[in-house]
Amino acid sequence: MTFDLEFDYTFEDYLEASRLSSRRRRLATVSWYFLAIMFILAAIFTAVEAILHDPISVSIEEMLIAAVFLFLTSPLFFRIIVRVRWKMQPQLQSRVHYQITPDAVRAATNTSKGETTWEGFVRFVETKNVFLLYPNKLIFHIIPKRAFASPDELASFRALATSKIPPPKRSYLPWR
Repeated sequence: MTFDLEFDYTFEDYLEASRLSSRRRRLATVSWYFLAIMFILAAIFTAVEAILHDPISVSIEEMLIAAVFLFLTSPLFFRIIVRVRWKMQPQLQSRVHYQITPDAVRAATNTSKGETTWEGFVRFVETKNVFLLYPNKLIFHIIPKRAFASPDELASFRALATSKIPPPKRSYLPWR
């Protein structure tokens, strides 16, 4: 069965895909966010102290409270960062055409064309609104479910993708 899909990505498609992609590296991301926040707070306190020429008495508990507050508001920052990345990639905001066959996945925009055989994908993920096809651990193709003409076509694509892309091997090592 061949699927001819033509659609425009939305920011919500990109946001959902980005959330899923970042979840895979959540521990590393959370650790870096926390360390970055602590470093930024220390730099701010040092700069204020240098400008005022007056030592600031800040306890480690006060710094931790500020870091936790900033950390808890990080989902808001995540959406802002994803929005900036979305705006920096105008090719995501143009019409996309996918031709999906039992042999390969072809993608085309007004500026590029690409073809990947099913053997070139290492992972297939389904979310509530999109499918993600990963040619490697960092890059993914977003295929919105709304691009399919019917629920039967969507189910046929799901069956094709799951038959062609092996399920991921579980690894508990953070670098895999």
